[in-house]
Formats: sequence, structure tokens, C-alpha cells
Amino acid sequence: MALGIPLKLLHESEGFVVTVELKNNEIYRGHLVQGEDNMNMELINVTLVSTNGQSSTLEKVYIRGSLVKFIVTPSFLENSPIFFTSKEGKGKGEGLRRAGLERGGGRGRGRGRMRNMRKN
Repeated sequence: MALGIPLKLLHESEGFVVTVELKNNEIYRGHLVQGEDNMNMELINVTLVSTNGQSSTLEKVYIRGSLVKFIVTPSFLENSPIFFTSKEGKGKGEGLRRAGLERGGGRGRGRGRMRNMRKN
């Protein structure tokens, strides 16, 4: 199974400071030690801002991926090679998109021929 860009970006962020907001609005900021393909992650030297605004520090945190709302990664990763494709490795439909002929923009399939249903 191929990894998508968000997971590749998570793995590229290992060793750097990230900010993670959970679905319950808690915010964790710390060094990403390890990110897994299911978005589970381990952070060290973490600052936690709880939902009531209180801040606390934690040595180590393991976050379950299904609880993650979004992740803020380091800004310098916007120049990461995962965002650029080589000329040889174009994905499906890349040439069609450039020509303005991408898929999915048509009228769809017809419903068949209209027939006269009256009995004579």
C-alpha cells in the first residue's frame, strides 16, 4: 500500500517540533519521536494546553491517531521533495489535466433512449 502525502509529511517531521490538536481541542506541542501509518505518534518534551486554557509540561506522550484533528508541521517542510513530481513519474491523468481534459467533468451517462410507452 502506498502512503499518501499526509503520512509522508508526518514521517518527514520526525525529529522536529510539531503541534497536534485533538478532537477534544487539547493541544500538544513537542518533538515528534515517531509517527506511525495510522497517525499514532510519540512526542517528548511536550507542552499541553487543555480545553480550559491551563498549560502543563509532560516528559513523554503517546497520541492515538484516531483522536487527531490536525497537525502543524515545521514550515520548512513545504520545500520537501514529496510535493514535487519528476517528469518521468507522472501520475495517471497528469497529461489530461494539463490539457484541460481531466476526467469527471462530463455530463455523465445517459438514462437510455426515451421510448413511446403509449399503447395504440
